[in-house]
Amino acid sequence: MLTVFFAIFIRAFRCLYVGITIPYQHDVSNFEYNMKEAAHDNYILWFFRNWTMPSFDVREYGQFYHPPLHYFISGMFLRINYLLFPKMAYNYHVLKTLSLLYSVLLLLFNIKILRAFNLKGRALYYASLIPAFWPGLIIMSGFINNDPLATLFMSLTIYLSIKWYRDRSLKNIILIAVSIGLGMSSKISCGILAIPVGLMFIITFIRSKEKKQLFKNYLAFAAVVFPLGLWFPVRNYLLHGVPFTYVLDIGLPPMQDLSMFSISDRIFDFSGESGVLPYFVSSENVMMKDYNVFTSLLKTGLFDSYQLNRDDLFMPIGFVIYFLAIMLMFVIFIGTVYALVVAVKKRKFIMEIILVTLLQMSEFISIIGFGMAHPVDCSVHFRYVAAVLISMAVYYGILSEGINKSKFKILGVFTDGLVLIFSVISCIFIGMVWAR
Repeated sequence: MLTVFFAIFIRAFRCLYVGITIPYQHDVSNFEYNMKEAAHDNYILWFFRNWTMPSFDVREYGQFYHPPLHYFISGMFLRINYLLFPKMAYNYHVLKTLSLLYSVLLLLFNIKILRAFNLKGRALYYASLIPAFWPGLIIMSGFINNDPLATLFMSLTIYLSIKWYRDRSLKNIILIAVSIGLGMSSKISCGILAIPVGLMFIITFIRSKEKKQLFKNYLAFAAVVFPLGLWFPVRNYLLHGVPFTYVLDIGLPPMQDLSMFSISDRIFDFSGESGVLPYFVSSENVMMKDYNVFTSLLKTGLFDSYQLNRDDLFMPIGFVIYFLAIMLMFVIFIGTVYALVVAVKKRKFIMEIILVTLLQMSEFISIIGFGMAHPVDCSVHFRYVAAVLISMAVYYGILSEGINKSKFKILGVFTDGLVLIFSVISCIFIGMVWAR
């Protein structure tokens, strides 16, 4: 309860001071309804003003290529605000209420997933600190784009999938279909859930003695998820010939251009000069770019894309958080191996571990592929793979439980202390951004 309370507090604090335009947002203009820019804010204002789906070719209008669920909800939320508080009709800051809600629900579902692994006591408490106080998730609570809602549906889908595996009712599988479908109606990349959930369905079908009933349930699942998840790209293809894999091409601006780096460099090379700095570096200087995928994900997951490297106030705390995060990633890697070994050895939670592991692997493979196909630094960002914290928290919780039951309990003091200190300093960083 204390974790949830303080997590809500720091998220609300973030939302109260954060702006709704650059530099606090991604791909947002100035809420002036300028269709020439066609950023996320104009997509929201489209529904606020027009109450209907866009009829034009989405390739001509920037962010309008995204599925419309988030923007429709936001536009209707502005309309309700307009009706209830006419004098505050153009207070677009109220949109952060939605992202705050999504962020809190995401945390609650993450905790439910941890409980589904029977984590209790210290293991549950400290594992829940990871999604509660990871800086990137706190920062996302103030976003007005579609990332918070899409991440929420990914977390909800994993939770519902675990529930279905234990109770294979028609109701539960329909709920999974609705969750994936709505996720894809928020952001098409939520379709990556088809990999972990689909494999779970296949393994369950192979092992089940009630194949006929399962097959009927799978047909019901398909009848819901495909129309709900694919209606928007199908509509765009039929009306305007928009390819199913269409992504907005921003070109290769010098600051963001990474085309000079090879695939090997992007994945395996950590020797870049920017690697010694805690904050993400976007620069025209080839020697000072953050080009490594994993370094970029970690930095943007800690500090978003804020370039605070020249700020004496932020450099010390940046180095501390970065160093603690690297240590925590090492601990979680050990937890990953440990969780897989324990699941196989004890034959307990095997399918659940496979589910979260495949989610993590799918997310990383997807972002690597996307980053290679679009060699600009904004194509690799934590907000695209924020769902990996689900599996990371699970791995840490299982490791913490194992340590606290072993004769090496002193190691648990170290690892739990690491998570606690990281969480506290994360909140300090969020407060410092406000003070700045």
